[in-house]
Amino acid sequence: MVWQNRTEISKATNPKGMLGAANATIQGGNIAKNAREALEAQIGHSVISPLNANTPNLLDDKQDPNA
Repeated sequence: MVWQNRTEISKATNPKGMLGAANATIQGGNIAKNAREALEAQIGHSVISPLNANTPNLLDDKQDPNA
């Protein structure tokens, strides 16, 4: 979701250089954070999984995590 937000912000603002790209990325991250927090407030629990990018083999539910 962050990369989509960043892409749309970049299209709308046409950032210049590394600093502009970094600002678009930060803005995209803030949008994603706010959306996640709003969703969690609505459903009453965290949507963050204990699985993350540090364990990518466990994210694929078709793969046996014990293999």
